[in-house]
This record gives sequence, C-alpha cells and structure tokens, in this order.
Amino acid sequence: MGQSASDASWPAGIPEIHLHPTDLPSDELPEEAKGWLLFVKKEYQRVSTPEEGLRQRRALIEKWATASQEFRESYHSRAPACTSARDYPASLLSQQAPRPDKRFLCLPPVDPQTHPRNYIHLVKLLIMMYIHQDEWNGQHPFDQAGPGHAPRSHIPEFLNLATPIALNDILSELHLSSADFHALSMTRSGTVVFADGSDYTWYVIEESELATGRMTIVEFGSDGSVRDSIVRRAWNMGRVMAFGQSLGRRVADLEESCIGGPPQYNEPLNMDRPIIELLEATRMDSKFLYEGFGYMDLWVRLIEQNAPGYLDLEAQGREVEFKLDNLRNVGIDTL
Repeated sequence: MGQSASDASWPAGIPEIHLHPTDLPSDELPEEAKGWLLFVKKEYQRVSTPEEGLRQRRALIEKWATASQEFRESYHSRAPACTSARDYPASLLSQQAPRPDKRFLCLPPVDPQTHPRNYIHLVKLLIMMYIHQDEWNGQHPFDQAGPGHAPRSHIPEFLNLATPIALNDILSELHLSSADFHALSMTRSGTVVFADGSDYTWYVIEESELATGRMTIVEFGSDGSVRDSIVRRAWNMGRVMAFGQSLGRRVADLEESCIGGPPQYNEPLNMDRPIIELLEATRMDSKFLYEGFGYMDLWVRLIEQNAPGYLDLEAQGREVEFKLDNLRNVGIDTL
C-alpha cells in the first residue's frame, strides 16, 4: 500500500492525508482521536524490523485517511473514552525511538564548507546568546531551563533540508514523514493532528534571522500552524527564558508584555560585522535592555570564556574554522 518505507517524501502524492484545518484545543484531542486509537489497536500487528514498523504506521495512517466517513464513525461510535490522543499500544511505540526532546532548531543550511557565510553568522548568533544581560539566570539563557531536555541545549538541531520550509511546516517535517506516533494522532474526519509538540515553546533560527542575529520564539497549534510567535535578538533571550520557561508564560504573554524587549530593541543586526563592533554599536545606540550595559573588556571576557579562540580567528578572517564544540556547555551538560 502506498509508497516505500524509505521514501522520505511520504505522504506526497496521497492527497487524502493532510493536516486538520483548524487548531483544536488539547483537551478536545482525545475525543477526536478515540476512534483512530481503537482502529490502530485492532489493526496493528507486531513487526520484526524498524522498516516494517515504519511501513505499517504509514499504512495505518493512509487507510484511516482514505476510508469512508462511515467507516471512521463505526470506530468512533464504539471507542471508549481516553485521556490521551496518543494512547497507542506500548509495543507499537517501542518500534520507534521518540525524537530527542529538543525544541531549538536551525532551518537554513550551515555547513562550513558549502555555506560558510551562514556558518559564520550561526557562530556569532550562538556566541551572542552568552551575552544575555541576565546573569542571575545563569551564564546562558538555557542554563536554568532549556528548550527541552536533550543534551547540548546551546546547539540547535540542524534539519539539513534540501529546500527551505516555513514555520508552519516544522511539525510535519519532524513527525509526519516518519509517521511518528509519539507525536501525531488522527481525528474522526481522517485528518492529522499533533498531540505532542504543539502548546510547547520552540526556538527557531530561520534564514532571514540567521543574517540578522535573531530567532523566532514560536508556539504551534495542533494543526501545525503558528499559533503565536515573536522575534528576539540573541542577547535578549535571557529574559525570554526566565519568564517563558521558568515562570510558564506563553508566547502570547511574552509578546503582550514585551518580554525580551520591544521592537526597537530587536531590530535586525548586520551579522557581517565583527562581533565586538556589533556589541559596541548596540551599547552606543542604547539598544540593550539595560541602559549602559557592557563595555569592551566585558565583551572580550565573555567571548573568551564561552567561545575560546573565536576572537583570534575572527581577527584573521578565519572564523569559519571555529568549531561549535568549543562553545561552553550549558545547563545539565555541565553537571
């Protein structure tokens, strides 16, 4: 049925498989998914290889999506109530390791050999996060509460996509092609919803932001759409993390309260400039969150402490040689 298990473009070519058209509240998902969950429990068979597991999960999605509404209602009407839209058999979930809990992503290609300018901008952006003005929150915004619990929280996950994607496509890219039952579910109308990943806060570096020293803080809906988002300069992320992760503020709350600064404190930066010049220009323009924050010796000390060797390489025009592994580990990685 359908395409081969190795086809990373799946479900392209199967028009019946598509996301739900609206963002369903999380408390409505179990009721919407209960018929699908019963169907999976009835149809699922144990497999012996990960490839067979992927093929079976895709086949289940395809069968439910292409079935008649009468067929789906026959399951929904007799399905017991459930508390989770991901109440799958444990043996089915064991076929596939859950995706690492990491919600810090970089969308554009940053290979230092093929995309050196992107790589240099990325290095600067990651260094700038150590200069976040909120030392009471740790030496890095992710020291106290990172974007998930995966290690190396200060380094984003690189999606390495052949073609660019929009924010609205992120959850599909991460979970749909792999038929990731740890994250997705299906509704009584045969559409796909994300029962994990939505409602959380994600931190995403897009192509345009890589060149301007910023990132998007975004919350997705269960349909994969962007529910709320804000853009912040890298060195304004300390306040964002303190209020967002530690105090539980949603992205809409961060925007309403201008956490991480109002728009004039988060304007695009010219990431082709040397990093010290960027910092000094920001200080001179009074565009740090704290007026008068910083001075030359502080910039040098923070950069040498957290990215040893970078300034020497930059002075020689060789910053593309800086290794991300040389950035100081943060949070649980330092314990």
